[in-house]
Amino acid sequence: MSGICFELSNHKNDYNCSCYPDYSGSQCNQTIDDCRIPYAVNCNNGYCVDGNETFNCSCYAGFMGKRCEVNIDECEHNQCLNGICNDTINHYNCDCYPGWSGRYCETRIDYCDGDESALGSCNSIGSANCTNLNSTFLCTCHTGWTGVQCDVDIDECESKPCVNGGCCTNGLFGNITCTCQLGYSGITCEDDNSSYVACSHSSCLNGGTCVEDFGPHYHCDCDTGYGGANCSFNIDYCNLHICQNGATCVQHTGTNFSCICSEGYTGYICDTRLTMSYRNESCSKCMESIEVTTANQVTDLQQTLKNTTIISKQCISFV
Repeated sequence: MSGICFELSNHKNDYNCSCYPDYSGSQCNQTIDDCRIPYAVNCNNGYCVDGNETFNCSCYAGFMGKRCEVNIDECEHNQCLNGICNDTINHYNCDCYPGWSGRYCETRIDYCDGDESALGSCNSIGSANCTNLNSTFLCTCHTGWTGVQCDVDIDECESKPCVNGGCCTNGLFGNITCTCQLGYSGITCEDDNSSYVACSHSSCLNGGTCVEDFGPHYHCDCDTGYGGANCSFNIDYCNLHICQNGATCVQHTGTNFSCICSEGYTGYICDTRLTMSYRNESCSKCMESIEVTTANQVTDLQQTLKNTTIISKQCISFV
């Protein structure tokens, strides 16, 4: 039953329905949608649910209130340990204080936990040590380095430490190298050696000539056949394989050496082949030649010729 029926006295077989609340229609058979009558209900951040003569708003996650008009503050019970909570819809996030990280800012950042010798954010060459502070780090620099991360190499040559015209080269860890002018020496070219005669203390041997360089320094120009810093070594020319054609080399004093030639060769280094010729002047043309390649063959052929009558128009050549 959704209403009460009343019979009309003036009209036989006619009636009227008085509907109960939340029903309508001539026979009270239509349900009234409270979400739409008398106007559509605005549930803001939710949706309307029709009830018995009323309605309810079912809120989306993160909202509350009769019309879902209130954003629930998730930061009210947040777990941000070392940071500031930012409320979002049905969620929150933490903005961590410097030196902290993690979802809830629960992890202390170790700025010194790096891959390069555990120096972390500090330069691996210029830093001697890395120290964690509350929200940053401190790099302890090696001598000759500066900067927050010890990544700037100090140029010690800017102060011009080299004197007497010396040329400065900057090195690592506060070191410098001074290249001194002729006649000066020392770490910063502070020693004047212009009156020092280096060659008076030289030890050039075997006729070597002393040549002064700068300060107490000199070098030796060695005579032919000698080498080494003080010309103390006799150069072995036989190791240079000067003798040719299988000759045997004999090393003598200084630059002297000699070659003992193999058969059929002569000359200082045995580079000349032995030759010997005989020609019958009446021959107008050599009809035959005999090649002789060794000294023994030459001797044998000479002895043969002494006992032989030369045939006309025959030429014998010793090559």
